[in-house]
Order: sequence, then structure tokens, then C-alpha cells
Amino acid sequence: LNTYIPLDIIYVGSDKRIVSIQRNTTPRSTDPVPSGAPASYVLEVNAGYAERHGLQVGDLLEWE
Repeated sequence: LNTYIPLDIIYVGSDKRIVSIQRNTTPRSTDPVPSGAPASYVLEVNAGYAERHGLQVGDLLEWE
């Protein structure tokens, strides 16, 4: 409810692979945005980021 911009929500498994991407979510919505698959991490970025960077389910993300 407190997010004023559309987001891409990227769900990531414990193996750091993307398990699902919810693209262009609705700002200020109270509707749940489920992953649809077990996830250990969530990355929220500006809407369109996933498409611009070619992110897809199964991609490996790296961080320290």
C-alpha cells in the first residue's frame, strides 16, 4: 500500500536462482503478489527492469 510506483518483484530460491517474476505490479494495491514457487529472497526493482535486463526464471543471481 505504501509503494507509489509500479515494480517488478523478483522471487529467488535458496540456490540464488530466479523462481518467478511478477512484472509491473500495481502501485498502492493491497492485493497479494505471490511467487507461485518457494522463494527465499525477494528483489523489488522499478517496473521494466527485468525485461530491460533480460531476466528470466532459472537465471542465477550473484551477491555477497
